Amino acid sequence: MATPLISLLCLHLAYSLPPPSGYSLNLNNEENVLSPQLRYEVLAALGTPAQSFSLLLDTALSVLVVNDAQCWDCPSSQRFNRSASRSYQPVERMEIGGAAAELGLEEVVLGSMRVLNQTVVSVWESADLGYDGADGVLVSDRKGLSPGSPNIVSTMLEQGLISAPVFAVYFDNRYTPNDPDRSSQSVLSLGYWNLSAYSSASDFMYVPVNTSRGLWELTLTTAFFEEKPLITTPQSAIIDSTENRLMVPEASYRILHSTICNKLSLRCKDTTSKWNCKTGVPTGLPDITMHFGDIETRLTPENYIDVWSGQCHLRLGYREGSQDWVLGTGFMHEYYMLFDLQGKRVGLARVEQEERQWGVVLTLFGMGLIVLVFGVMAYVVRVKLAKDKSMGEPLLTCG
Repeated sequence: MATPLISLLCLHLAYSLPPPSGYSLNLNNEENVLSPQLRYEVLAALGTPAQSFSLLLDTALSVLVVNDAQCWDCPSSQRFNRSASRSYQPVERMEIGGAAAELGLEEVVLGSMRVLNQTVVSVWESADLGYDGADGVLVSDRKGLSPGSPNIVSTMLEQGLISAPVFAVYFDNRYTPNDPDRSSQSVLSLGYWNLSAYSSASDFMYVPVNTSRGLWELTLTTAFFEEKPLITTPQSAIIDSTENRLMVPEASYRILHSTICNKLSLRCKDTTSKWNCKTGVPTGLPDITMHFGDIETRLTPENYIDVWSGQCHLRLGYREGSQDWVLGTGFMHEYYMLFDLQGKRVGLARVEQEERQWGVVLTLFGMGLIVLVFGVMAYVVRVKLAKDKSMGEPLLTCG
């Protein structure tokens, strides 16, 4: 007769774990050739036979874009040869960013995922799409936020590759451009999320998305810097993973800029955006506090100032005439972010590096403990089988 321990092992052997409901892709932290900040790219393969690309992750664009082989002045060296792919299906000619392009359907491979008939735009002329140095753009899906071509998340959902219309992003903020060993820890999760790996929060703080412009657009209700109000009325805040700075209205920028200069006793001009600081990010600077309804978020000095080549670079800016806020990678360093297409909301969970590291340690410890337990159980079964055989008893079976 089987003991309870052996019965438990038999039950474990009889049932396999369900397949994963989503996939995780490591993002490469690539240095922007035009600035000291990092950007985040994912490796992908397009076509048959496969052509390799490094695609910039973009939460503000609505299509998957690559440079076409016909584009002689496109900035990247890797370009998509449509005629060389047996799986490419042309759909229509179009324009994007003022440049001629072609929309088609193609096979896309991301890690172990093979996505069929994915909408791809091949750009024939150099266009200002903000991905200089990358081979193209992998967009986060906005289908459901606005009409348009199906993007990677919705296509994967339709093909049964994932079970939920969500994606999550963790941008590692420990690696800087002057760090010689900045192997990527940044992760894009498609179809699921892993909150406990990156935050000690029990749940996300959910902020509804304004869908009127089809962007990941939040409503910023109040914002302060050292108790100074930065806005007087609610304003739009767009999440954009290709923007390195926190972009604010000009009046808000003037308050931030003058306060920082005064706190650091700097003799600043209006255009001053960098200064000597060989000892790292200056101490004593306040956080930028932003409220989305009753949810409070903060941007710390480490994520609105970059230290690079012995200088501090201010990661703040404004666009003349624009009242929009743009939450770039500095803000995304502060939070593990869940993008929920069905719920039309964004989940925020604050990331603390120490907590994240302990989370990884505890996860690995738990996995090791599970392996140890089942190893002991397997050893007990072997001993039992050997004992039964030596006593002439029937061999134990799981039946």
